[in-house]
Amino acid sequence: MMLLRYKKQQGFKMILMSLAVLFFDQIGKFLVLNDISGFSLYTNYEIPLGVPFDLHLLFIALITVIVLFKRKLFSKCDDISIIAFSLLIGGIISNSFDRFLYGFVIDYFIFFNLFVFNLADLSIFFGLLIISWKIFRK
Repeated sequence: MMLLRYKKQQGFKMILMSLAVLFFDQIGKFLVLNDISGFSLYTNYEIPLGVPFDLHLLFIALITVIVLFKRKLFSKCDDISIIAFSLLIGGIISNSFDRFLYGFVIDYFIFFNLFVFNLADLSIFFGLLIISWKIFRK
């Protein structure tokens, strides 16, 4: 049994939305790196929630186990699932691209001098929020 079952049109939507997240996040990072925007450059050597990068495999494994445990909720993909997974995929690819290219993730939004993040982080957050809502609403 596959984790996700979707039609070709849904797969195409997922790819387009993931690429859109990747594109707009990388444009924002380009503007910050070249000092074109009004945002400040912040370097992030950790993964979300302040977890050191060395523990990222544990973080990914935990999310994978939760999704696989609840996979029957995702046996038929609706548009909400497509959006959630698109946000996750686009955000993960964009931040992974930064880690590979620079050795850190470029953040450019700051929230009340407490949190520093980028569009990819927002995408990952909202993707996980939607998936959590789908898993635990029943």
